[in-house]
Order: sequence, then C-alpha cells, then structure tokens
Amino acid sequence: MKKIFIILILSILVSTFPSFKAVGGGFEDAQPENKEWDVRTTSDIVRYASHGNIIYGHEFGFIKKAGNNVDMLWISWSTSEDGLEQFKGKNCTFLIDIDGELFEVELCMVGVYELTTLTTVVFFTNGIASPKLIKALEEGELANIEIVGPKKILDYFDIPSDSFNIDGYVEGRQKAKKLFEELKSQKEKKADEEKIDRGLCQRAKMDLRLGGT
Repeated sequence: MKKIFIILILSILVSTFPSFKAVGGGFEDAQPENKEWDVRTTSDIVRYASHGNIIYGHEFGFIKKAGNNVDMLWISWSTSEDGLEQFKGKNCTFLIDIDGELFEVELCMVGVYELTTLTTVVFFTNGIASPKLIKALEEGELANIEIVGPKKILDYFDIPSDSFNIDGYVEGRQKAKKLFEELKSQKEKKADEEKIDRGLCQRAKMDLRLGGT
C-alpha cells in the first residue's frame, strides 16, 4: 500500500507545485480569483481542483487514475511547521461547509514534501465523495474547508481553513472525464501494441528454431 502512495504522489507533484508562490518565506494568494477548476494530467492521472482563496496553493478537488474509474477526493495543504512525515498513512478529518451544508470526510495523508525550508506541502486523498456531497458541489458556489482532527496533526497546521470556489466544478469534471477517456484509450492502445510486439517476437523465435532444425 505504501508503494501505491509513493507512486501516486510522485506522479502528481510536478503538476501541483507551480501553484505556490513564495513571498518573504511564506505564501500569498498568488493568482487572481478564478472560478474555473484547474484540470491537469500526468502520464496516467487526471487531477481537477479548485485553488484556495486564502492560499492559492491549497487545492480541493479530485483525481482519476488510469485503470480505476473512481474519482477520489484530493486536498493539498501547506504549513510552516515540519515533522508531519511521522503521520504519513494516517487519516485526517476535514469539515466541508458548502453554502451552509456540512460534510465530514476522512482522507489519508499520502505525501509530505518540503517545498522550501519554511514551507511543507501535504497531500490527502483515498476518499470517495458521497452522493450528497457531489450534489452539493454541483449546485453550490463556495466550499469552506477546515482540518478538524486529529488534534495531534491539526496542531501542525498554522492555517487550518480555507475557502474554494466550486461553481466551476461541473465543467471541470467534464473536462477531466474527457482527458481521462483519452488517457485510457492511449493506455489500451499501448497495451495492444505491446501485446502484438510480444506475439511477433515469439513468432520470430519459433521461426528461427524451426529454421535451425
């Protein structure tokens, strides 16, 4: 399981870190307010997310991995504290408030990365949104998200809450679905080509053996 976590995070890191902008050792809301969800891909992962209104580098959204048709919740968060490595693999509880409707979700801390000497970025995923949460995302405009526990982990986050525009969720999900289908098609095509190549190699070896008799 730990190996899966590592592979997943390494695949996402490159597309995530440009979201942060360092300012005087900390981070600011580096981009203007943008209601469109950010949709990015790696070799086999599609991530679609909204950026934080307090800290732009904070992200709330979903990831889709080739070979798995499930949209998993995705949250990235920053802190000036270090020492979170000890909690990798542990669950954290988030309270999501969408236009007054409350949802409590548990996500696994799957990655901890020291972005600078003063800032650590933490990744949470491996949770599936309930149908009620999906409906709220489809109909809502703003999500206020807070890390609420466990306390031993919460104490490491100096900014435990942020807000996210979600009225671009539906369009972002549609874009992600289209990209996911393209990745899936490419992966299947590559698998078919590799299967054909293996077959041709086996046939060539057989011909060589027959020719030598």
